[in-house]
Amino acid sequence: MTLPYSNETTSKNAAEQYNHVVADRLRVLYFLINTPDGATREELETALSIQGNTLRPRVWELLKTKKIVESKNTRLTRAGRKALVLYVSDTHS
Repeated sequence: MTLPYSNETTSKNAAEQYNHVVADRLRVLYFLINTPDGATREELETALSIQGNTLRPRVWELLKTKKIVESKNTRLTRAGRKALVLYVSDTHS
């Protein structure tokens, strides 16, 4: 689905880019719905093949809208650092 646009170049590009934003956000949400043990941001990057600079804003948007939550649970990253685990919020599972 492509959003409506009024200008063939700038508006169409913006609509297409927004479609990617929505698609990435949904991919993150659906992945977490199907992953009861939750996932760290690094695990999401790997599982969904989404770069961190693209993934982090999508995670922030889902956190802001309370569709997902950050738990106090942590897992170690590849670098050996603690990372918070993300889950689907109870109201959206």
